[in-house]
Amino acid sequence: MISVRIKIFGGLRRYTDEKSVLEIEIESNKAISEIIQRINVPDASVYAVEKNGKVVNKQTIVEKDCTLTLIPFITGG
Repeated sequence: MISVRIKIFGGLRRYTDEKSVLEIEIESNKAISEIIQRINVPDASVYAVEKNGKVVNKQTIVEKDCTLTLIPFITGG
């Protein structure tokens, strides 16, 4: 098992009980898309993902002690 820190921004917090940071334990060799699913955030709501400060795609494999940042679509009117 590895530890992953997930920063949640904007409207995505409604899926995490308004928490802005989550710390979870996962099995190794998991893609970011699998982690998004595990924390019950709809994949289509995530516009971009950063891993340790670099923009990556959702199929990127997560490594030990990394920090993910989930960025939502921005809407306005």
